[in-house]
Amino acid sequence: MIRTFFLRAKNWQIFLLVFIIPTSAEAIGVLSAIAKIPSPNDFREREFLSGLFAIGISIVLLWLWSLGSFLVQIIQPQQGLNRGLLAFAVSYPATYILIGIPIILHPSVWSFAVIFPFHVLAFGCVIYALYFVSRTLAVAESGRPATLSDFGVPFCLLWLYPVGIWIIQPRINRLFANTRRADLFPATTKI
Repeated sequence: MIRTFFLRAKNWQIFLLVFIIPTSAEAIGVLSAIAKIPSPNDFREREFLSGLFAIGISIVLLWLWSLGSFLVQIIQPQQGLNRGLLAFAVSYPATYILIGIPIILHPSVWSFAVIFPFHVLAFGCVIYALYFVSRTLAVAESGRPATLSDFGVPFCLLWLYPVGIWIIQPRINRLFANTRRADLFPATTKI
């Protein structure tokens, strides 16, 4: 149901959900924290803002998972893309944010040393998710194996998602509509 929402939604709906709502909530949180001028020992505002950040990032990751899992279903299986690896690539950063934020909010030299490799892995997972979605989009649209020149622009658009949503989402909508139409009205064979 969630995946279908992300596949059917118009670009403005995705932009609102993925960018405007989380950014507005974070801005309100920051302004309220500045207005209160908390003491250095009061971490409640930071935890609240970090929670808003985590929600925003989780929505983006859910959008990427929805796109990637749909696109991998419509391309040929021999393309060498692993849906399980995509699931890990989007679930690990979301989990890392929930676990890593309390550690980051209470910094120490040891906590930084411990969290840094996990942070790098989370960043690598996000890069892989962007790569996966952009490559599968290029393959789904062209019907042939994708080269870097085929999926480089979609990768950059996904990376800069506030701009890329306006270009990528209509392409996803077209693919979803064509796939749904093919499922509802299979081609008849002529004898």
